[in-house]
Order: sequence, then structure tokens, then C-alpha cells
Amino acid sequence: HSAALEAVEAARQAGDDRTFIDVIEGTHLTLATPDRRDRHLADIEQAVTSADRLDDPLLRARVRYPAMWARYQLADLAGADATLGEYQALVDQLGLPYLDWQPGQFTAGRLLLAGRTDEAEVAIEHLLELGTAAGSPDVLGAYGGLLYAIRWQQGRTAEIADFFLDVARENPSIAALRASIPLMLCELGRCDEARELLLGEIERDFDYP
Repeated sequence: HSAALEAVEAARQAGDDRTFIDVIEGTHLTLATPDRRDRHLADIEQAVTSADRLDDPLLRARVRYPAMWARYQLADLAGADATLGEYQALVDQLGLPYLDWQPGQFTAGRLLLAGRTDEAEVAIEHLLELGTAAGSPDVLGAYGGLLYAIRWQQGRTAEIADFFLDVARENPSIAALRASIPLMLCELGRCDEARELLLGEIERDFDYP
């Protein structure tokens, strides 16, 4: 966290738009915390403005990822839809496989917010197809997280619980699974299994990234 803050401050002082955009995008997941919300929102807005001024389609597309987070933080659904439209148009223009699947995460999320779970499920299947074709290491995590959200909203979490347990057992490095599965088990009344997993995390001193 401190290294990310130093990087942002150095980029700010450098006064170079491309560097600032690169740093904001690269540190987004680290710095998108409640204590820095307003500062981070302002930095994202500056990065979007700079990318649009440079008129570089790749920079403009990359910065739309944190810009979507910003729109949701502001509860600005109209702004989120507009940003998503820009994001998808830029990705289509670029034609880069590794970017093709990323807007699909937000498309599925918007469908979920509207309660359109069946359409959201179709969207994540397409997302998985595009991400797999692009060889993205992140697509399975995105797909799994969205599938969980869909089944939870449908009241069908029990259908995927054992599948998620198997995936977590085979992929202990996926911290998001380790964090979410005990909650899922508790919601399903499988509290003894959740307690066993939490005891294992205690033994590892909750070693999360």
C-alpha cells in the first residue's frame, strides 16, 4: 500500500500524463480502499481526462476499468452505463484479445443489478469463452465470482457449493475463494465445515495478500 502511494505521488510530481495513467491503473486494486475513496476518485477522473486528451485508444480503454469502479462508488448508474459503452467501443476498436473479455464483467454486473439473472448467466458464459481464448489468467476468477453472485441472487447457492470447495482445495492460492467459502457454507447451514476452514486459516495466521 505504501509503495503504491509513493508511486502515485511520484507520477503526480512527474507531470507526465502517460506515466500517471499507467500508475493509476496499476495501483487501482491496491488503493481502492474506503479511507482513500475521494482521493482515488479524483485521481481516476484525472487519468480519464488525460487519456481522452491524448486520444490513445489503448490508454482510454485501460483507464475505463477503474472508471467503472468510480461510477459505482458514486452510485451513478447512468454514468456507469455510459462508461461501459465507451469501454466496449474502445475494446472493439482495438481488437486485442486480452481486452475483449474485460467489459463482460461489467455487463454481467449491470444485468445482476437489474435482477436479470438469466441474461447475466449468458453474459458470463461469453466472458469465459473470450477470456479462455485470450489465455487470460484472471478469467476463471472473474467467472467464478460472477457465477456465485448469480446463484446467490437466484437462491441456488447450494448447487455450486461443492464445486467451489473442490476448486478452492485445488487452488489454495486463490485468496478470494478462501475468504468467501466459509460465508457461503454458513449461509447454507454447513457451519461445522466453515469452522474447520477458519481453524485452518488461524493456523496460517490468516496469510492473505
